[in-house]
Amino acid sequence: MGTILEIEVYGEDAEAFADTVFSLANGMDDLWRGFWDGWVSRGETLYVDSLTDSLLVLSIYYYKKTDGIFNPFYKGKGFPKRLEKGIWYFPKGCSFDPGGIAKGFALDVFVSISKGLKLDSFLINFGGSSIYGKGVWKIRLPNGELLTFKDVFVSSSSSLRDNKPHIYDPKRGRYIGGKKWEFVITTSGVEGDVLSTLKVILR
Repeated sequence: MGTILEIEVYGEDAEAFADTVFSLANGMDDLWRGFWDGWVSRGETLYVDSLTDSLLVLSIYYYKKTDGIFNPFYKGKGFPKRLEKGIWYFPKGCSFDPGGIAKGFALDVFVSISKGLKLDSFLINFGGSSIYGKGVWKIRLPNGELLTFKDVFVSSSSSLRDNKPHIYDPKRGRYIGGKKWEFVITTSGVEGDVLSTLKVILR
């Protein structure tokens, strides 16, 4: 997903879990690479896998819940419509950028899988911005604060990436200027990604 994925895991099923996490992460990257590479619909019906279907459902849900402030479809025109499970119609000019929600979504999938395994503790760090820790962990936040947390997601967003603006404010029609950084602690990876992005936009 264009970022570094790190995992530290302990328990009887540690190796199997780590292998599954990396395999799934690579698979998701392959599934969504076309969207990240600037795909724009010509007025198409797409047949998608269950993960992509769920990702699109959640993207539409949070777009509506945030009154359009969180908008993974901002780069194009219009919005996709779910015809039935796994089948979506994208009107001409519509595009989808899952970057603001994909890492949190992946973490939710990983954590769900972990519940069926014998694991004592683990920490999954997706690029430093989407993190989950089972058990007690400590991390150093970008602002220098030492954060201790247990069995929760830690999500952060920054207005800059490689010193360039990268969070778009759809209400004002522009990218967020200046250096802004926010983080949240949640029980859902997707919700954490959405809320941290919202905090930067609304700050």
